[in-house]
Amino acid sequence: MNFNLQFHWRNKIGFFAMLCLMSISMSNAQSQAITGLVTSEGQPLPGVSIIIKGTSQGTVSDFDGGYSLRASANSVLVFSYIGYVTKEVTVGANTTVNVSLDEDIAKLDEVVVIGYGKQKRLEVSGSVVSVKGEDVQKFTSNNFQDALQGRVAGVSVMAAGGEPGGEAIIQIRGTNTLSSRRRGNSGEPDPNLNLLNPTENGLAPLYIVDGVQLETNPNLSSNDIENIEILKDAATTSIYGTRGAAGVIIITTKKGEVGKAKIDFNLTTAVKKVTSAINTANTADAFLIDRTVHDNNSPNLRYFSILDRNKDALDYDTDWQDFVINDFAQSLNANLRVSGGNKDINYNVTLDNYQEDGVYKKSNLNRTNLRTNATLKKGKFSLNVGTNISAGKRRLAPWGLLYDAIRLAPFNRPFDIGSGSINTPEGAVQPDGGVFTSTNNVVGDLARKFSADNQRKEFNLGANVTLEYKLFESLRARTTLSGFRANTESFFYTPRQEIRSQETGELTQDPRPADLTNYNTTYQVFNRDFILDYDQYFGNHRIALLLGAESRELLWEEFRISGNTFVSPEQRTITSAENISRRESTKNPSSTNSYFSRLKYEYGGKYFLLANVRRNGTSKFINNKIGYFGGVSGAWIVSKEGFFKNANFLSAVSNLKLRASWGTVGNDRIPDFNFQSRLLSNANPVFGGGPQFGAARLDLGNSNLKWETTESINYGVDLGLFKGALTITADYYTAKKKDLLFQLPTVPSAGVQERPIGLNIASLTNEGLELSLGYRNNSKAVKWSVAATYTKNTNTVDKLTGTSTDVIQGGFPLRANNNVIQTPVTFIRPGYSAGAFFLIPTDGVIKNQEELDAYDALVSERLGRGNQIGDLRYKDKITEDLLMPQLDANGNPEIDADGNVIMVAGQDGILDSGDGIINDDDRIFMGNNLPDFEAGFNLNLNYKNLDFTMQWFGMFGHKVFNGPKNLTYAHGTHKDIAYQHSALNPNSSIPARRQNGTQDPNYSSASDLFLEDGDFVRLRNIQLGYSLPLDKMKDIGLQKIRIFISAQNLLTITDYSGYDPEIGGDGLATRGVDTGLQPVTAQGIIGLQIGF
Repeated sequence: MNFNLQFHWRNKIGFFAMLCLMSISMSNAQSQAITGLVTSEGQPLPGVSIIIKGTSQGTVSDFDGGYSLRASANSVLVFSYIGYVTKEVTVGANTTVNVSLDEDIAKLDEVVVIGYGKQKRLEVSGSVVSVKGEDVQKFTSNNFQDALQGRVAGVSVMAAGGEPGGEAIIQIRGTNTLSSRRRGNSGEPDPNLNLLNPTENGLAPLYIVDGVQLETNPNLSSNDIENIEILKDAATTSIYGTRGAAGVIIITTKKGEVGKAKIDFNLTTAVKKVTSAINTANTADAFLIDRTVHDNNSPNLRYFSILDRNKDALDYDTDWQDFVINDFAQSLNANLRVSGGNKDINYNVTLDNYQEDGVYKKSNLNRTNLRTNATLKKGKFSLNVGTNISAGKRRLAPWGLLYDAIRLAPFNRPFDIGSGSINTPEGAVQPDGGVFTSTNNVVGDLARKFSADNQRKEFNLGANVTLEYKLFESLRARTTLSGFRANTESFFYTPRQEIRSQETGELTQDPRPADLTNYNTTYQVFNRDFILDYDQYFGNHRIALLLGAESRELLWEEFRISGNTFVSPEQRTITSAENISRRESTKNPSSTNSYFSRLKYEYGGKYFLLANVRRNGTSKFINNKIGYFGGVSGAWIVSKEGFFKNANFLSAVSNLKLRASWGTVGNDRIPDFNFQSRLLSNANPVFGGGPQFGAARLDLGNSNLKWETTESINYGVDLGLFKGALTITADYYTAKKKDLLFQLPTVPSAGVQERPIGLNIASLTNEGLELSLGYRNNSKAVKWSVAATYTKNTNTVDKLTGTSTDVIQGGFPLRANNNVIQTPVTFIRPGYSAGAFFLIPTDGVIKNQEELDAYDALVSERLGRGNQIGDLRYKDKITEDLLMPQLDANGNPEIDADGNVIMVAGQDGILDSGDGIINDDDRIFMGNNLPDFEAGFNLNLNYKNLDFTMQWFGMFGHKVFNGPKNLTYAHGTHKDIAYQHSALNPNSSIPARRQNGTQDPNYSSASDLFLEDGDFVRLRNIQLGYSLPLDKMKDIGLQKIRIFISAQNLLTITDYSGYDPEIGGDGLATRGVDTGLQPVTAQGIIGLQIGF
């Protein structure tokens, strides 16, 4: 029995061993080595991802397109690569699997990033546009925003100023609010000393970089960007609630890919040249102007020529614009990227340095960015960590250099830049024994600015951590912690200045003492969110549900201290100042707490429905803290229907999708603590024999402030023809905005020094049409593609209440301290576009006595002055339909549902009856600062190893106020003034300059004399590149070598006579108001791209 038992166990052991051997043998038989080559149109395709379907096992193709892995006969290999159609191949009995991938022309399987998630392009039901990083990189700039101009319908991109590294003004679908905050409340006119608080700028979109939400430009290098998604309609942006009112820009940066480490190095160098200028007078013109002004105004008095005031005048013919411009300014950008990974982890590290000399002398930028990103996947866990460190140093050009330059007479002697002492013609003895003096020493102002040392240090630090866990196959949970902090430290020092007479060497005025300002800012945001994401198919049905909670904390701080008079010029610290002239600090914390959800439904891959809802709570309001926002969008892919497929006459249509959406979003970007009155400390009253410590009310709070609200409707169609070779996208939208917030000045009797109070006072409507057209020809010899965009947006202010005249003044065309009386030129008025031009119309020049007599019979006073031959003839406007309350049958004003008096709008909205007096009542609507439409055109061409890109952009139907021309007319330095009306030139259309030219009604900014058409077409970018053939690179161990040459702003076609018809301003009131900050600069670029 024992024997049998022993035999029994021995048999079992042997049988078990045999099973193990068979299992191993079968395993070896099932898993076999697979090799192959991945190509596209006969060329090797490196970097293709090859994954065994249903697993995380895989590899990537090498430099020659080859790959190898182990797989069983029934395994399915999935070949995927960005920009190509994904292909699946069953292994079967093959040990060699070669695959040729086709380029994805239609790009319907392309993944699109939306709020807190992703979708395939095919599934998108709202208005979402994608821009690839490779397209952004074709436009060489320190600012990725510049590359978006003309590429995306509905997105307006305009320059805000001429500083190195200056950000652009981006607006999505028009003006979104009236709460433009391009400057703070400090009263400081110099924007360099008054930075924008990003938490108060309601015109700017929300930026999201790898999940990190920012209210300000993230200052990313174009080389870091993988993809950009722009969310335009309210149904799509409502998932962000109050942050989505001005649109959302989602940026995905580059990540590491499975495979061995890759090293990419990009180097570009550029040279800029200013190509626009104001047509100022030369010395010969100046002599003619001086004599003509005398003869026009004081022909019976003795004439003192320029030589009587400046005996050296004929020795100089200075072009002061050229004097301040840094022609052939250079820039250099170096970018190094290291990336790689395996099936468990990938990483990406990018180091970028950008150096730029400004277009103004003594201005430059040096900025370095370090960005890291790593993702770890292990089982059900996924962890992503990203960091961004940016450090920079700027040397800022003094504000308004060109404004000072164009006011200077050409016969003035140039000075040595940086000198603390200059010589001017002041003090010269004139023939009658008098001494020439000037109360406005422009040379001294300009010299003082150039002697200044204006520096700013910038340091940004950002980090984000995302942890995701797969609870079930269809349910994931993730949480993200992110933070961002931006600090600036500014040092503005101007040394002591002496102005001496070049005649006598004596001081002509008291020396200007040295002054110093330290100005520091901090912008900080900390974000926490938790999300549950469910996605499951039930046959032909797909249901996805997202639930989330989010908390955000923001902070804006400013510190400013100024002093003057230093014992030694070497002691440039505020503690060494004899006098402290200014000391102030502000700290503005704010926070939001939100809950949000998204429901997505899909049926049969043809019908799509998406709904968002968000509950927002904010600290910026006191009685209306909570707001609810949401939206619904749907799409129908008609081309997938059976009746459509069976229609032979529709065979050319490869894709037809109809879209519709409705949504609401909010906005709370106004100054913090507007709901309460603030106190000013050290407002010490005097009583009891002396000053007593006390405080005074600084401003008035409004506890009833509430959210701005936007309700938007969008209808869209996506059409693909000829297998996606031709694509057409069209969107029509309306966006009605109500309860718009604005800071209105208070009356003096309020006791707060006319400081503004926040009110919900307005409503406006944006209505627009967007068209995008693209065509791709992928023939083997020559590949080319074209893309065109068309954008038309109409903006109308529907209601404006709470003001005495239902009018809000807008932008001024001239900077302060130029001795020219100026008035606003843009206004916000019901029935018109926000920031429309309202000016006094003119009708030529009074050329003779007969015309003067006829005009005197109609008009007795022009802006406080009488009439003369050679003066500008203003039109005395008679308003036929006055702005007045609408009355009911009993003669009482009618009240609307909101409790406001219903007003009947007139032509200019101000009472005027042709009274013979020219003043502000005679202003009428003269045009918009927003264009009727914008258009872009892009061409890409590839032939063998050559590539070519060309980009055009144009704006049409808008007006621009030429502030520099206004200034040079008033100061008599414009060349036109040499041809002004005079007895010797009686037919001139140029008004005569009076001796007090800066106070002259002939050159008032209230007239339409300086309003011009702003239409332009610009060749934004043209680039030619050459890539070394693959076989040549393989011999030297490289994966990529490409060199290119490029030119930007090479050609601008326009009739505008100022610096640049593309004036971004603040995006609202000063848009289209040329203040001389940004001349057009053409740029030549050479670049090198290397991949290891």
